[in-house]
Order: sequence, then structure tokens, then C-alpha cells
Amino acid sequence: MVFNIHAGHGNPMGRGCGAVGLLDESFEARRVKDELIRQLRYYGAVAYDCTFDGNASQNAILNGIVKKCNSHGVDKDVSIHLNAGGGTGVEVYIYSEDMRKCAEITCDLISRYLGIRNRGVKINKSLYVLRKTAAPAMLVECAFVDNETDRERWNYERVASSIAQALFATTK
Repeated sequence: MVFNIHAGHGNPMGRGCGAVGLLDESFEARRVKDELIRQLRYYGAVAYDCTFDGNASQNAILNGIVKKCNSHGVDKDVSIHLNAGGGTGVEVYIYSEDMRKCAEITCDLISRYLGIRNRGVKINKSLYVLRKTAAPAMLVECAFVDNETDRERWNYERVASSIAQALFATTK
């Protein structure tokens, strides 16, 4: 099993650093990404870190992530994010039905492990990373950075474990 894993957005200290509230998206997404890669490798998978850590524009960051991802032949591509906007819970975006099962398991496990709302799986044809990566991809919005309940229940290790379990359960 071979996977691309990346935390969304650029350098946590620079431009394009993601949403900030009670949690910092760029920082927490990188914690999830690092733990997810560690777990995948521990259980024998190949996991590439395709995170873009440069200080650049959103377009340059997206292009950098996709270039890294498409340089590897992988089974699945996972983009780690945290949401903002006053909601609560986990949701996963996919480009096509080929990632639905993995996305559903991811949502279910994160929701259960953190005790937050399961906002479900949504098809989105406009997200650049989902459209441009060669492998089937999902973009995980793990929780909301601006919600007190999500912050109180936040646990990056459980989030990483949820995603790892979903990847292993749906990859041959």
C-alpha cells in the first residue's frame, strides 16, 4: 500500500497558512499528517509527505502539493485540513465515488473518536487538489478551528488513527 499524505496550506508562519481560531489549522494539520505517516509506515505502508512548506501564494502552494503528489505512483491521496466558519464536526470532500467508502469510514471514526458531529461526505469537483492529483483523493476537514466543542475534544493522534484505519480498510 502506497499513499500520499499532505497537510494543506503553506508555511505555518507565512502566507497561505490556513484558518486560525481556537486551533491553528496549519499547525494541527501538520501534527495529524506527521502522526498519520508514522502510523502508516509502522504498519508497513509506504507514505510520502507531499506537504508544501514554502511561503507562497495559494496557487503556488496548490501547484507544489499536486506536483509532489503526482511524482509518486500511489493508491490514495489524503489532504489534511481543519475547517472554519462557525460550524462543528468532521467532513470529507471527494472528487468521485471511488473514494466514498474510505471517506465514509474516516468521517465515522473521527466523529466517534472525538465525539463531534459527522457532517458526512461531499463530492466537490472544484477543489484543486482533488481535481489535479492522479490518484483517488480525499480532503479531510478534521474539525472546526473556531468551535469550542471541537477544540475541547481535539486529539490529533485519534484523528490520524481514524484516517489510517480507513485507508487500510479500503486499500487492497
